[in-house]
Amino acid sequence: MAYVSDGTTWIRDPRTAEPWHSLTSVKNYPAGVIGVSLTEAAAPFNTLLVTVLTSTGTLAQSACTLTAPPPPPGSAWGPAYCGAFTTITPPAS
Repeated sequence: MAYVSDGTTWIRDPRTAEPWHSLTSVKNYPAGVIGVSLTEAAAPFNTLLVTVLTSTGTLAQSACTLTAPPPPPGSAWGPAYCGAFTTITPPAS
């Protein structure tokens, strides 16, 4: 589960005492995020694709690999699990 509030993308991880974690500390987190989508990657199965939409219409995506060890606390969650955001281009219609 995820949501955006004031440009910050929040991810829910029920394994943690404070279940909501900001992704703003993940490398290349874009400015002006207004929307978020989560998709389970086809492989590996423990990867969650986080796609964000900015106010300028740019899409960026990060792959978060969820592992079995206890998650780190606070702002370390995003950088510990997620790779840098990269800009993606939607397919032409």
